[in-house]
Amino acid sequence: MLRTTLLTAAIRRAILTLLAGSDGTSVQAATAQVAAGWGARHRRRGDSPSSVHTAEAIALAVGANLADDVASTDRSGTQDVRRSA
Repeated sequence: MLRTTLLTAAIRRAILTLLAGSDGTSVQAATAQVAAGWGARHRRRGDSPSSVHTAEAIALAVGANLADDVASTDRSGTQDVRRSA
């Protein structure tokens, strides 16, 4: 469980870092970039194609959750703390 939490936090941080670095980058674009990076990292390590796909899928899922959080914040003006936990 801890490993999953750390992985999710690392991916989320990578996406947020990209968003902070550019005003014009969407959550979806940043997520795609991070997912590609995670997949490339697994390919370079010689991981199996299914492992590469899983790494990318996890990054995309984290990005989708982040996009939901951002949309929730945009609608209400405040972030629902329960959704970000």
